[in-house]
Amino acid sequence: MVTSARKTSKREKEFAFSSPIGTSYAELCVQSGDSRFQLNDYSSFDGMTIGVLKANSRNDDLAALAQEKGFTYQMAEYDEEAELTEALHNGEVDGIVASSLRKHVGEKIVARFALEEFYVIVRKEDTDLLNEINKGIEQMDQNEGDWRNKLYYKYTTSNLDSTLSFTEEEQDYIRAVQSGEKVITACAQPDRDPYSYVENGKLVGIIPEYFDYLMELTEDENVLKQDLPLSKENLTGVKILLAEDNDLNAEIAAIQLEEYGMKVIRAVDGREAVEVFKNHPSGTFNIILMDVMMPEMNGHLSKPIVMEEVVKTIIRYL
Repeated sequence: MVTSARKTSKREKEFAFSSPIGTSYAELCVQSGDSRFQLNDYSSFDGMTIGVLKANSRNDDLAALAQEKGFTYQMAEYDEEAELTEALHNGEVDGIVASSLRKHVGEKIVARFALEEFYVIVRKEDTDLLNEINKGIEQMDQNEGDWRNKLYYKYTTSNLDSTLSFTEEEQDYIRAVQSGEKVITACAQPDRDPYSYVENGKLVGIIPEYFDYLMELTEDENVLKQDLPLSKENLTGVKILLAEDNDLNAEIAAIQLEEYGMKVIRAVDGREAVEVFKNHPSGTFNIILMDVMMPEMNGHLSKPIVMEEVVKTIIRYL
């Protein structure tokens, strides 16, 4: 058997596929600190020399992205992943495209695209083996919870550059705020307890606390190490599916929610949120928090798909 295989029409003719064991993206990575290329700023990619693996299916994903977003690039092919990584760090190429399942060392991601599920594949005649694999996946789903994302974050993201990447527009806005030209004004509805509500004439709740915490972060970079006051309500055991593409926002939201005793499982966009929801037993999540603006699939597009799955679950129980 072979793991982490994408499903293609050619492979389906030769192999049998298990239930999905995860999802992966194609990623365009550059050296950490390379300021020439900005996150999702496709105009900055124009003219790049991009390293790829020979005959890799992700190369077609890159070509499709370039056509869709309107940039050109030169492609340099390599036989092995180690050669691909070395070419990036030696400056032979400006960036590399590969699966999100690889280790990242001294790199930053400037584009993530073509989300797809991956599988275990076996020979078509190995039906007994395939049944055992699918049974194991089912048991993992029931007993290990969010094992797919746990393995992904454990083995693929620990060496990523922690420096946030901003588009030119975002950098201009940050400079304007830092110079005093702009003032950040945030508002929240006063009748959305526990998210935002008025108590003793003051706007309180999760959202105001979230923005207060962001302001503290700008003054004290060690604030993440400090203890936050617990809510008067104990929400221990409540399971949250959090769909948020921004790493810093996701980290802050998780800290805030966990201070209320809740357990948080993160998806990096709406499409992954749908897959995480589908791959967990019904009733796993009490609440789904979804960002509206995300790559691949935003909150508006994800919501009806998730609701469709909820309705299917209710119908099965009826």
